[in-house]
Parts: sequence; C-alpha cells; structure tokens
Amino acid sequence: MDDTIQQYMTPEVITLNSDQPLSPPDPKILRPVTDEEIRNWYKEEQRIRKNANNLQNQNQMNTRDTNQSQNQERRSTEETPKEYKRILIVGDSHTRETDSILKRYVPKQCSVKTICKPGFQLDQIVNLIIPEKIGPDTLTCVIVGTNDVFKTKWEKIENSLANLMLKLKDHTILFVLTPPRFDVKKINRHIANLNTRIKYYLAKHKNCTLLDTHNFLHIDKYNRDLVHLNLKGKNTLCYRIVKRMFGKVTQQTYSTYYTQYTRTQRSYLQPQYMHRHQYKHYNQNDDTYRRQARNQTVTFSDNINDTNNLHHKNVSTKTGQQTTQPYNNQSAPRQHHQNTNTNPLAHTQTRVQPRPPSYRDALMKNNRQHNIQYMQSHSQHIQLSNRFAPLQSRPYFQTQLTTLV
Repeated sequence: MDDTIQQYMTPEVITLNSDQPLSPPDPKILRPVTDEEIRNWYKEEQRIRKNANNLQNQNQMNTRDTNQSQNQERRSTEETPKEYKRILIVGDSHTRETDSILKRYVPKQCSVKTICKPGFQLDQIVNLIIPEKIGPDTLTCVIVGTNDVFKTKWEKIENSLANLMLKLKDHTILFVLTPPRFDVKKINRHIANLNTRIKYYLAKHKNCTLLDTHNFLHIDKYNRDLVHLNLKGKNTLCYRIVKRMFGKVTQQTYSTYYTQYTRTQRSYLQPQYMHRHQYKHYNQNDDTYRRQARNQTVTFSDNINDTNNLHHKNVSTKTGQQTTQPYNNQSAPRQHHQNTNTNPLAHTQTRVQPRPPSYRDALMKNNRQHNIQYMQSHSQHIQLSNRFAPLQSRPYFQTQLTTLV
C-alpha cells in the first residue's frame, strides 16, 4: 500500500489490511471485536480510498494541463498555412474546367492555370512538367491515376513517382489520389490498393501532401459514364483542395459554392432514361405537332405516275380545283390547322356495337343472353357449319375465342 494512504490510517486499519502474517497477539489484550468497531473500520477505509482517488484525479488533471500547454506552444512555433501566389493543376480529364472553379475559392491575388491532358497516364503527365518554368510560391496539384488502373505496372508507377519527386523537390506538391469509379463492379477495391501503395511511397517526402477522394466523391458526383466528374463533383474536389492547402475557405467563397450547387441541383434530381431520344415524339405537345404538320392538301389519284411526281411539279387536279404548290421554301408560312367541324368523329361511320361476351363468360359458356344479339350483328364475321346451325344461341367454344381475339 502507498505511503500516502497509510498516513491517513490508524494502526488498527493498517493491521487488518496487511497481507503479511501477523505475530501472535498478546493474550492479555486479546478480546472479541464488536460490530461497531468493524463498521467504523469500513467507513474509515472508504474515506481513505476516496481521498486517494481524488489525489490521483488531481494529478491526471495537472498532467493534462501541462500537455495542453505544450501542444499550444508547439502549434505556435509551427508555420501557418502558406499563401501561394500561383496554382498549377496538371492531370487527366478530371482537371477539365477546374481553373474557373478554383478561382472562386482561392484568394484574389492567387492565379490558377490548368494543363488538362485527357487519356494521359502518370509517366506522360510527369514528362510534361518542366521545373524551370514553375516559379517560386507555386502549388503544383497533380490529379492522375484513372488511366493507369489495370494498364500500368507498379514498378513503372513507382519510377514515375520518383521522377516527379526529383523534379519538384523544391516545390510544394498536392497529389490527389486516384478517384473512385462506378462503371465497373468491384473496381474500387483495386483503386484502393493502388492508392495505399502511393500513400506509403509518398509519405517520406515532406514537400508532398496527399488528398484522398474516396471520402467525398460518391456516385452522385459523376456523369452518366460513372468515370468522369460532373459539375457538382468538380466543385467538391476544388473545395477540398483549397480547404486542404489554404486551411480555410472564406465566407464569400462558401456562399458562392452553395449558390452554384442550388443552381444545378435540380438538373441532377431529374430522372434520366436510356434511349430517350427514341420516344421524343410521344412527349411533344399538340402545338408542336401542328406546327410541323403540312397545311396543304393534295388530291390523290389512282395513277402511280401522278403520285411519284408529287414533289417535283404541280399536281394536276380536276376541273374546278386549284393546284397545290409544292412544299418548298417559297411556299406560304405554316399555319395552324383550322378544323371547322365540331364533331371529332364525323369522318368515321358510327354504328351501335353491342357488348361482346367477356372472356370468363366464353370459358364458362354462360353468355346465352348476349349470344343472340352478338351473333346477329356480327354474322358476316362468323361462319358456322350446318352441324352447329341450331346452336346459334350458344356458339361453339372455339368460335367464341376467335371472335374475342
């Protein structure tokens, strides 16, 4: 037991809590212990343990305060986020139109330039970088790796990374890891393995910062091909780049980001259908159809030669009718079709058609009430032999199905 605890204990409590064997008691002072003495010993032990716990907690708090003060001193000695004057973005098709988006996020005194090379791999991107043309206080952002998946061996990627670090050893580098893809099933597992190798290789370089995109680039940030980023995904990527390298984003930039998001959010929520161009005529309104319809009427003839010459010259009509001009650029402008007849079914021959028997009645042969009227109105379509002539009120089962179809 600690000395700090023993100084609060009486000799009786120390003797009872001792683990060492005791010497035989003196028979003169030997007497039985009462219940009251045991309760007092228990209360005193609880009080001592409570005091010991308070001392331990106080020591922990003092140690924590000391560590916090040391951390604050360490943070004050560290450098604040560096203010870059120029940002150079080099990469594949993911870098397209990122310069215009980054200009809304970076400070006003910072210029942005993008070198976009669609389809390029890591070694080709590294060969494009010329260190002599990159001035001081320039942040070089590399976004590449999508075209290296399942195409480039790790040895070649490692050599390209070594060449990149050698070229930009005096510059600050932000290496954006390979973004995920959703066009091929289970491909992100291999992309994660590639990013893990790149992380361990670039961790030893102090001038290189990594940005993992798996945490914020989800399927709603991609186009329909599920490989390239849409406007929402590029906004998110540029926002994370500025937040990582500059440490913060101003309130003006923050509101601009969400204004752009709300302006384009509705287009992302609209459902997109495959081969929708094949069904565009079903979605056109009646006004569009009437504007595209031809207003001129042409008399038809039984002569084939007359119909073949319809688009080449004026059609010779009967006496008393005007000739119709061909449909060309010199014709009158199109007008809406003027339908003078109020009855939409005037061109059709209306007749009363009785209700045919239902499919269930035909199967159950329970249509005797409808068969007589049905057979009389459609006698020209039903040919019954003399064998079934007496059964016209109840036609044959096969004949009923044929009539229904």
